[in-house]
Amino acid sequence: MSKYEPLTNFLSGSKRAMVELTFREIERIIDARLPASAIKHRAFWSNNGTGHAHAQAWLDAGYESESVDIDRGRIVFRRASGAREGGDMTPAQRKKLGEERMKALYGCLKGTVHIPDGVDIMEPVELEWDAMKD
Repeated sequence: MSKYEPLTNFLSGSKRAMVELTFREIERIIDARLPASAIKHRAFWSNNGTGHAHAQAWLDAGYESESVDIDRGRIVFRRASGAREGGDMTPAQRKKLGEERMKALYGCLKGTVHIPDGVDIMEPVELEWDAMKD
């Protein structure tokens, strides 16, 4: 379980389009202190969930950070457009839904690409391969 999962649950339970929280309120929600970078750097609050459990917490809940006031220790989360679907789901349910959608996408593409016999798809397509390296 992520340290920030309680934030996901808190935001998932909200029906509001906009949620404003202080950093202290977030610390009470997650029952832990925010790292120093959260209090000093706006970049901490970016909507990049890749490798950032804190950002993934609000993204999983269907929200995006919108406005950060470092001086006042406040942040506004706004419901992402199109986030209504799955808004009442747990993070695990949303993940499963995403996986099912990817399978459906791959399934609809099945049979649309044909590689003729004798074609090596790993072979460079350019005649002058060395010239392309530069």
